[in-house]
Amino acid sequence: MKRILLAALTVIVLTAASCDYNRGIQPSEYTTNENLICSESFYVSSESTDLDTWTMGTIFLSGKDGVVKHAKIIAIVEIDSEDWGGVTITVPAGWNVSSITSSYPEGQDKDPDDFISVWFTANHGYEFNEWILIDTNMSSSPLYGESGGTGTIVIELDATDDASTELFQTTIGVGSAKRNGYGVHNPDHETIEIPLPQEQQ
Repeated sequence: MKRILLAALTVIVLTAASCDYNRGIQPSEYTTNENLICSESFYVSSESTDLDTWTMGTIFLSGKDGVVKHAKIIAIVEIDSEDWGGVTITVPAGWNVSSITSSYPEGQDKDPDDFISVWFTANHGYEFNEWILIDTNMSSSPLYGESGGTGTIVIELDATDDASTELFQTTIGVGSAKRNGYGVHNPDHETIEIPLPQEQQ
């Protein structure tokens, strides 16, 4: 009789524990690097000037069946308070900006939307058709009072039918300088070229 009661009690306890687990927190369902095809890291700093401006991050290219259709650029930026050039990231020809998320300048009572803009070119012969400007003032004078700061920028790009199928290319520039009496925007820059995978014949 005791064995029967013990067995029944065990079944009740296990059933209760099972029901409690089913009502509790379930493991997350997620994917890692979904449709990721390749990535490339970058670091660009204003080495030719006395400014402490730099940016570093990673470019992620994704798509389906080995065809790149989406790019995500994640960049951490630090811009010197005396730098009117800021950081510039070019958008390759054949690509469109779908979204930009920015925390720059962090820790300041300022709207991040005021410190990022997108410029367009009317000449389709360029290797790029848009510039993303972060805390940049083309007039070489303070735009919002004291500038400078740090933050993270997330840029989402989508490929069009005109995008290159062989190469993803962007130029990232930083800093500013006065040379021969003229203001130089982003004297330090780097062109990043990521070869795209080709279909096997």
